[in-house]
Amino acid sequence: MAISKGINKITGSLQGMSMYTTRGDDKIYVRSKGGANKSTIQNSPRFAKVRLNNKEWSGCTLLASNIRSAIKPLNSLEDYAVPGALNALAKQIQQGDLEGEHGVRGLFLSQHKEMLAGFNVSRKQVLETVLRVPMEYVVDRLMVSAKVAIQPINTDLHLVNFRNLPFFRIIFSLGSVSDMIYVEANNQYQPTSPLFSRRGEVVESEWFSTHTVLPAQEFDLQFPEDMRLLSDDVSLVLGIGLEFGNSGFNAVPVGVKYAGCGKVVKVV
Repeated sequence: MAISKGINKITGSLQGMSMYTTRGDDKIYVRSKGGANKSTIQNSPRFAKVRLNNKEWSGCTLLASNIRSAIKPLNSLEDYAVPGALNALAKQIQQGDLEGEHGVRGLFLSQHKEMLAGFNVSRKQVLETVLRVPMEYVVDRLMVSAKVAIQPINTDLHLVNFRNLPFFRIIFSLGSVSDMIYVEANNQYQPTSPLFSRRGEVVESEWFSTHTVLPAQEFDLQFPEDMRLLSDDVSLVLGIGLEFGNSGFNAVPVGVKYAGCGKVVKVV
């Protein structure tokens, strides 16, 4: 059944066509229904390549999910379909495995860290254009830690309060992401270092007024001592986000969903 959302705006199904929208995009997409059924895809020789692609795609979605978990504190700042963008990025990383066979190629983020660095979880607003002060950050693999230094902030000069909200805070995440390989015995993709899959630390600043002057600040993130032996197949991902907030119960500031921005600033 198709649903009208106004003049020239229809979503749903209509005469073999599906119409839908995605978050962060005002366009309406249309695709036709149909195609080969599941049994044909799983058994027909004509779909052998499709089966190999599907097998590898499961590894892409797993790596993308692990990356998103590593920057989980920034998930509420997403203003577009980040999982899809990470899936596409994971596929590019997978294509960098030139030695693996089609169908079981590995996903070695540790060899392509530069592809994730700079990834934005928000597109309508970008971190550097919202918080216009220099930030310095160092990630230490040996200590599995990170330090971020932020220069003084005069919100009238350095903060773009695009939602006109009374509060803001800065969020820092340090997560670990393991490479992925296909394990034939289990018939699935798995992390090469499961201990460091979907692990992370977060530090949040206090809530500040959007009309204030703040001194220089430093923030530290540190993994527990029992997780300080990183192997080469594990990448550390540092993310920074800025979240705007409103007055909640008893005037306590609370974050406003989608009112913010964030990005992956460093991968080591």
